[in-house]
Amino acid sequence: HEMVSVTPKESGLVKREVRCENCAHFNDKDSVCTMFEKLNSFMPNKFNLDVDVDPKGCCNAHTKK
Repeated sequence: HEMVSVTPKESGLVKREVRCENCAHFNDKDSVCTMFEKLNSFMPNKFNLDVDVDPKGCCNAHTKK
């Protein structure tokens, strides 16, 4: 099996602070992730995500504000 090398950009690495508090999906008033709320609402049989998040936490869904 051959390993293929990828660049940092191709792998999805970014040079920014990817904490929840810096994400477009973070509702700082309630400290919840609006993306998690939408996923739970639109696909309740597939997702049961805890929408309460830590402002200093991070996930792969981070979207720059």
